Amino acid sequence: MEGLGLILDMMLAAMLAYIGGYSLISAIRLNREFRLFDSRILYPANCKPKDCKDPGAFILFILPRLWVLGGLCLALFVATVLANFVKVSFLQNWFGTYVLPFMGVAVLVWYITVNARCAKKFW
Repeated sequence: MEGLGLILDMMLAAMLAYIGGYSLISAIRLNREFRLFDSRILYPANCKPKDCKDPGAFILFILPRLWVLGGLCLALFVATVLANFVKVSFLQNWFGTYVLPFMGVAVLVWYITVNARCAKKFW
């Protein structure tokens, strides 16, 4: 069972790193350009940038949440790597086993609910 757990930990770490990096890059670009652009993480499902009712308000709404998503995902990535691959002792107890994966999923669920609210409010 150790092999499967290691594979799942690696998948979680890779997913957190990708989502965190992509979120921060998107936030930087959105902050710099202050206009909507094609992105897989900004918009709710089946919502196109050109169909947004109020792009300025959407940018002001989503930008801080995008920063939080990116920062939390990268922090959880670092904690997951330290707990599972570097074997930092204080992270190898129940915290590293149960809390870190739960927190990763919770952050993603939170952002999905934020995106669902965006669909109702801005599209």
